[in-house]
Amino acid sequence: EIVGGNSLFEIVGDQIRVKEGAQLDYEKQTNYELQVRSTDAHGLSITETVHVTVKDVNEAPTAIYPGQAGVDENSTGGTFVAQLSSVDPDHGDSHTYEILGANPLFEIDGDVIRVKAGANLDYETQNGYDLQIRSTDAHGLSTTSTVHIDVRDVNEAPVATAIADQHAAAGSKFTLPTAGHFSDVDHGDHLTYSMTGPNWLSIDTHTGVITGTPPATLGAQEIAIHDGTAAVAGTGLLHLQTNFFDSDAGYENSYGYYLADANGNPIGGGLIETNAHELGPQD
Repeated sequence: EIVGGNSLFEIVGDQIRVKEGAQLDYEKQTNYELQVRSTDAHGLSITETVHVTVKDVNEAPTAIYPGQAGVDENSTGGTFVAQLSSVDPDHGDSHTYEILGANPLFEIDGDVIRVKAGANLDYETQNGYDLQIRSTDAHGLSTTSTVHIDVRDVNEAPVATAIADQHAAAGSKFTLPTAGHFSDVDHGDHLTYSMTGPNWLSIDTHTGVITGTPPATLGAQEIAIHDGTAAVAGTGLLHLQTNFFDSDAGYENSYGYYLADANGNPIGGGLIETNAHELGPQD
């Protein structure tokens, strides 16, 4: 018999056995001492200490961390997303990781989730993904967990499209709506407009409409041709010519204007620059 009783072991006949429902965990305790008494048929007995050693066996990992991570939209291939780790009862066990199923956006490099080369992460299209990750220990046992990836919104520049060339006669009011040529993918963003140019042209900062009246005196001015060797009287015809380009402030449209002679040949002019500037939702 076991002296004093025991919650983990029992004696059946001449065998020490593990009790039903007992939890032996090598990582918590590796050795137990049992006081075992042997009694003969005449009632004489002896008590000895029996050492029971719990042998370590490989156990599967039980969880994967982190359960959630985030990455900015438009991140390039190789961008760090999260570093994985496993909960494993076996201290010191190593693990390998894989994403279950084909995934065009993310990949695992060692224990790190990274953005795949060529991936297109767009917050406005989809702002989160669930990855099924498997962790396998050095002995082949594994567990699977879901890791949620949040795609974080970042501010993106407005987009501009080219505007057709415009003509205006001197002395007549000129109007050019431009707002329809600018857009912004960030929901809730508002655009304001500004321009630099001759003082007879102005732009509505909220609507993007350019208005102005070319001075009638432009038709009587003499403007030298490009080589500077002659002067030709202007006809007063104003030509607005678009030029689409990218700048640090986002996308802009710029406009040049020139005066033309009676045959439509340019004889002089200047630059008008129109910009679309971006404001956040609170502006």
